[in-house]
Amino acid sequence: MGNMSIRGTPYASSKSQSLTFSSFSNAGFLQFVDTGYLQFGKEGGTITNTGTIAAQSDQFNPVYLIPQSTMKGNGCLWLGSYCIFYIENLDNIKVKDQTIVLSSEPNAIVLGGSTDPQSRKPSITSLKIRNFNSETSIWFHDNKPKIKSFVDGILTVKTIGRTYMLDFGPGYTSDQFAITYTPVSTQLWQNGTPLDAGVLRTKKSQDNTAGISRMYCSSSLS
Repeated sequence: MGNMSIRGTPYASSKSQSLTFSSFSNAGFLQFVDTGYLQFGKEGGTITNTGTIAAQSDQFNPVYLIPQSTMKGNGCLWLGSYCIFYIENLDNIKVKDQTIVLSSEPNAIVLGGSTDPQSRKPSITSLKIRNFNSETSIWFHDNKPKIKSFVDGILTVKTIGRTYMLDFGPGYTSDQFAITYTPVSTQLWQNGTPLDAGVLRTKKSQDNTAGISRMYCSSSLS
């Protein structure tokens, strides 16, 4: 496909919306703005992205981007301001071939799903993430994740039933990462102050919805 932009309405995040398809392929530039709680794809279906899928909103109307099936292809997922990329089922939904590029505005990755504490071979979740910065965070729903190592740009986080291999790329040191535990979740953050509540940091609202750059994704895939 070519380029396409889908824009929602104010306060769309209060409603669940779906783009349901068994097979979908994007080789261009697909943008979601103010689309609220958006589920896309279909369980058992296929999403192929070799282009750029981008999403952003404002702090009063965050956008949730929630894939319903594995994403194939070596494309880019660009998380702009107040975007939450939410993987609900880590065992059945994989995005390891995609590059998740985080803007320097508040945004987050939320990793859900269940784990089997009794498994002798814990599940492995691999993600390639670029521009992880002090305005962003990664949230785990597992039981007390712990940082185990940081080697060649890859941060290894282990829980009782899962191992996370988070490829952040060059330019970081191990002391830049920290984990904060909350009653309902666990937050991984970098060079910043952990959040007191909620998923996203907040700052003075501004309209950045016209500022998505396809070139930014292209220059951040290494």
